[in-house]
Amino acid sequence: MASELDLTTSVTFHFMLAQSTHPSLARSSNNTPNLGLIRQALNLPMQGTCSTCGKSHQFQLPLSDLNHSTDKSKWYVEADPSIAPSLEEIDSLGGDQKYFHFYGINIKSRTFGKTLQETTADTDTSSHVHTTSMKTEIAAVLKQLQTRLNKLFQGSQAWLFPSTNSGIDVNFFNGKTGFPVTTIKKVSWIVVAWQRLFDSLHDTHRIAEKPLFEESLDVHLDAWLHQIKKAPGLRSIAELLKGVKAAKILDIQQVDSNGQITFSQQASTFDSSAVLAWIDVLTKIILRAHYAEGTFFAWQFLGDGEYRAPTYSAWQMLKDLQVKKSTIKYYQSRKKDAVSQLDDDLAAAMESSFRGDLLGPLALHVANAGLTTSNYGRIEDTISHRFRNGGYGRYNKAYIEAVEAASAPTAHSKKSSWVLV
Repeated sequence: MASELDLTTSVTFHFMLAQSTHPSLARSSNNTPNLGLIRQALNLPMQGTCSTCGKSHQFQLPLSDLNHSTDKSKWYVEADPSIAPSLEEIDSLGGDQKYFHFYGINIKSRTFGKTLQETTADTDTSSHVHTTSMKTEIAAVLKQLQTRLNKLFQGSQAWLFPSTNSGIDVNFFNGKTGFPVTTIKKVSWIVVAWQRLFDSLHDTHRIAEKPLFEESLDVHLDAWLHQIKKAPGLRSIAELLKGVKAAKILDIQQVDSNGQITFSQQASTFDSSAVLAWIDVLTKIILRAHYAEGTFFAWQFLGDGEYRAPTYSAWQMLKDLQVKKSTIKYYQSRKKDAVSQLDDDLAAAMESSFRGDLLGPLALHVANAGLTTSNYGRIEDTISHRFRNGGYGRYNKAYIEAVEAASAPTAHSKKSSWVLV
């Protein structure tokens, strides 16, 4: 019988800040990121729904004025020099790139869990004390950032945007004891065995280019999974997952020091629905891995588990993980909703360019890149190429063909747009 988990979660949002040095726009000559600009936006009252009474109310985000602290009850804003813009993003500014500095920005959430899930907010006329949940805070923070710092106005001196080089870290902790080795093994197993399916939930630039297993194209997936199962401890598991960590998918190397498991595949975004759906998937991975013993789900860890069937899809995977209905709904509607939002972003960027804003060409590039990396044909082609070339481990040709045949649309049915290979 597995011990009870004391699961808590925190999220780090990575963004890029383009800050003007143009004499007519810059408010400061310091070559440092204007973190105060971001804190100022996050210190403004936010709108949310009370998690107890269901009413809409204003609340104040518990935001620290420090760059970093061990206080897990507050949000933090800090510069991150390890994040740099892509060359394409820089080049989009042409000769005007000399007027801008780029800074990696981390926005770290407080820790959410059973005891840290909610925070008190304003009281209403009946003296009821409103509370906010993780869902409410993340949605409010991303909306505030997008409204205040991602909308270009004439004379904008800074622009916060999701670079293709930035992502989102979702961190999990298990109280003060950390995660058992058996749970880490099963989490690692799920990520490796189903990575092809997880990739179908992400944009192309968050799909690894290199093989995931020791940078080798000639390792059979079964051998890879067998080594994970037989690994004697955390260090040996971490050694097996070096390629997975390098691909910014899963990092278990901090489990020994602070009990932390980190998932980093989600692309940087202002879309809270995308973030919350992915957090739900990750939470269910950990819960199903930890409590698998003696359940139907334990069968998936056997050599004849259902995951091996060529017809096993992302849809079936999400059902087996027992994700929320809202998560299923998000991934089902993701194509339509994403294109609609990206079209809006593109229209706004074009308007900014026509207006002559210095940041307009960069905004136009980011909007076009979003349309390209989220294109479902490209996502499917990227996964198929990796699958055929050993990026997910070696498979025999007949199995690859069976998987591709199962995922192909037929004359009588149309393949779901979000369930890929």
